[in-house]
Parts: sequence; C-alpha cells; structure tokens
Amino acid sequence: LDFFVDANNNQTYDLLELRGSIDQLKSISVDSPDSVGTFLWQGDFFAAALDSPDSVDIQSIDTVLVHANFTSLGNVSIDVSNQAVFGSEANIGGGLSIEVGPTGTISDTNGAKILVQGDAAFVSQSDILLSDNAANRWVILGHSHFQTTGSIDIGSAGTFDTSELSVQAANAIIAEH
Repeated sequence: LDFFVDANNNQTYDLLELRGSIDQLKSISVDSPDSVGTFLWQGDFFAAALDSPDSVDIQSIDTVLVHANFTSLGNVSIDVSNQAVFGSEANIGGGLSIEVGPTGTISDTNGAKILVQGDAAFVSQSDILLSDNAANRWVILGHSHFQTTGSIDIGSAGTFDTSELSVQAANAIIAEH
C-alpha cells in the first residue's frame, strides 16, 4: 500500500477505499458531477510514473489543494469552481492549465516550488496570487498567460520566471527582483 483515496476523510485506509502501489500510478483524474467538495492531494508522489498525455486532470470540484510532491511527464489541468492552491514541489513536463470560477482564487502556500516545461494558463474570476512568499519559486519555460477580472500579484516576494508573459486583469503587480 503506497497510496489510497480517503473517500470518507478519516485520514486512514478503510476496506472499501481505493488503494494501490504508487509506482504503478500513471495518471490522476478527479471529476465531481455536482461540482462540490474539496480534493486534497498530499504526500510524496515522486515515485509515481504519471506519464500519460494528461497526467493530472482535476475537473468540476469546488476546491483543490495540491500539497503533493510529484513529477508529471504530461499535462496538468485543473478546473474548479472556487479555489486552487499549490503548496508542494511539482515538476510538470507538459503544460499547466488552471481555471477557477465563477468565484475564487488561484494561489500558493509558503514553500511551493513549481517547474512547468510547457506553457501555463491561469484563469480566474477573482484574484491570482503566486510566489508571494520568499520561499516560493515558479519557473515556466513556455508562455505564461494570466486572465482575471480581479487582481494579479506574481513574484512580489518569491521568484516567478517565465520566458513569455501575457496578462489580462483589472489590476496587476508583477515584481522583478
């Protein structure tokens, strides 16, 4: 037993819950037909292969909290209604797409270290706040696109590096250190 899906949120493996060997995990797909609930992904998933074209696909959830360390050879797509938070170390071999709406924010927590080898798109109907702590580091080797009706604050205290940047926002703070 290397990982399990804690369906009843009691933080222990129960007999009817999904479990498996982490080195056999090829992709993660989460979809809620009611667009409710929180998906908390935590732990060390560096041993997981995650090598499918769309390695991580999280759709129709209220909130996603990514506190798992992982490497994905494919794309990572997150589409939630309220909030997307990164608080881990992630190496993404493809692109990253995060869309939050109709309300909510895209943010990270202290110590987030994210490498995206492809393009990244961040779309929110509210604020986007990334790399606002000195320990946070985002590196996007492709194009980074930010779109929001709220405010954008990237790299105000941490590091945010990208090869190209496009921004559509009511207010934006983009810091250079």
